[in-house]
Amino acid sequence: MVVFGGGNIHPPFFEVIFKEIPEITEDWQVAVRHRDVKEVLEFRVEPKEESQPTDPIAVKVKSAIEVRYPDMWRNYVKGMFDIDFVYATRNTLRQKRKLRRLVDEREEIRRDLS
Repeated sequence: MVVFGGGNIHPPFFEVIFKEIPEITEDWQVAVRHRDVKEVLEFRVEPKEESQPTDPIAVKVKSAIEVRYPDMWRNYVKGMFDIDFVYATRNTLRQKRKLRRLVDEREEIRRDLS
């Protein structure tokens, strides 16, 4: 489980969303990262067809979050975090036998106290 500005999340949270999107492969990953001081929920997916438009995928993911997880959507609309999409070439997300579905890539924000 990962705790971030949108709420507590875990892989099954997203499995139900991605199962409903036929345009992507079964390999997907969600990363929580920072952009400056703001948290970003980054969806990494592999479109089934290399030349297919990616906008419909983003729309479907955001719509599913809005319907299934209204509290998270409310936090997104309030600007508590951003949502980004990375579209990977097919068969590139899985680097090892098992793909980590949810990764926390936030670096601690350090303040210079001197």
